[in-house]
Order: sequence, then C-alpha cells, then structure tokens
Amino acid sequence: MIQLAVKSIAMLTLIGLSFIAITLAPVDQGSYLASVIDKQARLQATESPKLVLVGGSNLSFGVDSPRLERELGYPVVNMGLGINAGLRFILDSVIPFINEGDIVILMPEYHLFYGLYEGDDELLDVLEAYPPGLRYIHSLRQLYNIARELPMHAKLKFNRMLRSIGREPDTECLYCRKALNAHGDLMAHLGMKGKDLSDMQLFRRKISKQVDVNAVKGLNRFIERAQSRGARVFFMYASIPRKQYGENKEKIEAVASILSRDLEAPILGTPQDHTYDLKYFFDWIYHLNGEGRELRTTQIIAWMREALKK
Repeated sequence: MIQLAVKSIAMLTLIGLSFIAITLAPVDQGSYLASVIDKQARLQATESPKLVLVGGSNLSFGVDSPRLERELGYPVVNMGLGINAGLRFILDSVIPFINEGDIVILMPEYHLFYGLYEGDDELLDVLEAYPPGLRYIHSLRQLYNIARELPMHAKLKFNRMLRSIGREPDTECLYCRKALNAHGDLMAHLGMKGKDLSDMQLFRRKISKQVDVNAVKGLNRFIERAQSRGARVFFMYASIPRKQYGENKEKIEAVASILSRDLEAPILGTPQDHTYDLKYFFDWIYHLNGEGRELRTTQIIAWMREALKK
C-alpha cells in the first residue's frame, strides 16, 4: 500500500514537472505539425461550398490542391497532417466547419484502423502547437495518451531547444511549417530525390491484431453529421506502393471488407486501385514524390468528376 502511494506521488510529481518544463520551453511554431494552425485557419475562413481533404500526411505529400481547385471548381482545404494525432482527433477537428454544399474526401491511412484511432504521443505535439485543439479531445484514452507521454515530451522538447542554441535557421527545411503552401500541400519535397523504400515495412510498429471497429464507427459519425448539414462525403483509400500492398494484402483487405459492408458513404475504388510503383514514393510508404503526386491528383479528379455527376 505504501509502495503504491509512493509510486503514485512520484508519477504525479513527474507529470507536474513535465507540465512546467513544457510551459517554460518555447513552442516550435515553425515545425511541420505547427502547420495545423494554418490548415485550421483556412478551413474556418473558406466559404462553402468547398472541398475538404481529411486524413494524415498522405494528403500533405500526395495532392496538388490548386490543380484540384481549378479542375473541380471548389476551393480546396488540405487538412492532412499526421496519423499519430489519431483518427478521432482528425475527424473531430474538421466536422465543426463542414457546411451545406461542401464536398469531403476521407482518405485515412491503414494505421488509423489498427491502433491509432485515439492517437499517440504526437497528439501532444499537435495540441502544444495548437492549444484550441484541446476542445476536440473527447475520450479518456486520448487523455491517457497525453499524460503518458508528458515526461518524454518534455525531455525531447528541451533536447531540441538545446540543440538549436547557436544554430543558424534551416533554410531548406522539409518537415517544417514553411514547406507547405496556402492550401496545405507540402511543396519542399518536389524535385527532391527520395529514399529506396523497397525493404520498408508498411507496419513498422506493433499494431492491433484486428481492425478497430471504433475507427469505422468514428467515420460513420462524421459522415452522419456532415450529411445532416448538407455536405457530401466520399471515401478513398490512402496511396501505398504495390509491393507493400502485396506483402500486407490480408490486413489491408480486412479493412476494405469491413468498410464495404459498414461505411455509410461511397467508396471510390479498391485498395489496389490506390497503389503505385515504388518509384513514385518519396521517403515513406504513404508519401508520394512529385511525379506520384500528379498521378494521384489526376486519379482523384477523374473519380470525383464521375462521383459528382451521380
């Protein structure tokens, strides 16, 4: 009993010190995740009808939003950020600003169906950069994830701060806020040479064994609320290399099977339809390079033109 009390006090003390550390250390307003500030500002300021892209970083790297805007005739808001914030947060931070006449394309990564519905440590980074996002924290699991990561977050933040002392600013930053355009697309990687992803695993981290049904329920709640406001919602699978699709076909098709049965919005294409050769990817399984980005954008335009006719 005494040992439990001591451990509890130690944990609370550690959390308290972590809060202080995070508060005292300056927030990196130039980081990639800080682009949530600009994305939210555009989402809230863009009049309806608008086209909103919802998902993780596959959207930041893989879409030419100005081209979508020109060819589909809607102002485009690219809300793609990072999967680690969790699908719940991604959806809840967008739905308040969906209105009549809007078009929403949901494009979540497969990880979001295998254990990242509530997010992980990166959710704390997003909230630190964008404190208004706290209003979109709606579950005990999210709170647990935030509290659990506070000590490590504080340590990493101070280490980043120490490393930055005396350094010149990085003028060619890839994962930073200034690397994105006004629509929310990452631009800095265009024309850059990518990595060899032939041996990269799709699921490099431990994931849940079964598809998280809460992720599907969360999507349907979003769809229901959006449709009740007069918006139209469509679903597309995230783009991945054909090689990794083949290596993970069972898990990918398990997601597709549940979505085809339960999702309450049109699904445009199969998972295999959204695969590309490795040469079209940049530095991660979901991140397209410049050529891949244009192929992907052409595909989205073709599907959406057909879907909007119906």
